[in-house]
Amino acid sequence: MGDSLSSIYNPKSIAVIGASEVPGKAAERRTRSLITGGFKGEIYLINPKREKLFDRKAYPSILDIGAKVDLVMIVVPPKIIPQAVADSVKMGAKGIVIITAGLGETGEEGKRLEAEILRIADEGGAK
Repeated sequence: MGDSLSSIYNPKSIAVIGASEVPGKAAERRTRSLITGGFKGEIYLINPKREKLFDRKAYPSILDIGAKVDLVMIVVPPKIIPQAVADSVKMGAKGIVIITAGLGETGEEGKRLEAEILRIADEGGAK
């Protein structure tokens, strides 16, 4: 399996940008699932408004982790995604999963935003 696909299917570390403890939010469900689901690698929780989430350290940005992350899960509003992707590839992430709505399916602005996100990921070597 190629290196970038290995980062997605068999990551040693995962960062959740937009991690949340708010019940019912997509970010809360994804974060809780990672923590309670038996993932054996490092989990980095990213939320600029919190110092702790689920009794774990929370980082204001992926740039503050200080370690390479294999897989980044992005669960933030669409307008924040391009910067989150740029920061992720800057930190060496090769796998990025975006969980959102409001991109290409919403019209021209969403299509433009989606194209920008794909360009940033491609230029950074991420899948």
